[in-house]
Amino acid sequence: DIVLELYKYFTDRRYSLLQFENLVPGTTIYLDNKTPGSVESAILVPEGEHKVRLSSLGYVSWEDTVNYAPDTLNKLEITLERPVYTSLVIESEPQANVFIDGVLMGQTPYEVKEYTVPLIFRLQAEGYTDRVVSVSAPSNKVNVKMKTIAMGDIDAFKKVQNKFYWSFTRTLLLFGGLVATKASGGFNSNTQKAINYGFYGAIGLSAIEMGYRLYKYFNSVRNISP
Repeated sequence: DIVLELYKYFTDRRYSLLQFENLVPGTTIYLDNKTPGSVESAILVPEGEHKVRLSSLGYVSWEDTVNYAPDTLNKLEITLERPVYTSLVIESEPQANVFIDGVLMGQTPYEVKEYTVPLIFRLQAEGYTDRVVSVSAPSNKVNVKMKTIAMGDIDAFKKVQNKFYWSFTRTLLLFGGLVATKASGGFNSNTQKAINYGFYGAIGLSAIEMGYRLYKYFNSVRNISP
């Protein structure tokens, strides 16, 4: 009422005030396909016929044509509805329990007969970290790849990383030792050959282990999320 009275002092045009109750947070109000100046959850509607539309992400839009008497306050209680979709199949690797709203619904592959978006569900499998998934758009199928508990273990990742670094460093040290003994010239030929064979064997074994550690390290980088 105060708003309507104030407008009389600034314009000769007559208005009615539409006040919307119980609006979904984030709802946009349109008047004749334009966003008007609003007062919280209310809009001023000039006298005459107008189209009012309410729109919010994830809900079915509401619209109506209004022609309220000027200088009046009109309260509208609008409940926006979510569109209902059918048949969403949830798959996972490996098989997992499906929880929706904290309730165990079954195991994957699991078909959700009817759902609205966003659909939030949780997958749980022994030996794997729980996965919470949000489906924000209509779909027929969603496939989730679970991660083992070890893959989410940062300490395990660090151990694999350190073992590779150590094997790499050891291989370099052995190679450096071989070069140093050859450069020193302090050994006779037979002794130097024996030392060389010893270093060659140690370097070969260290290089094999380094290759194995490198494979483990790259595999961890791909799968572990530090």
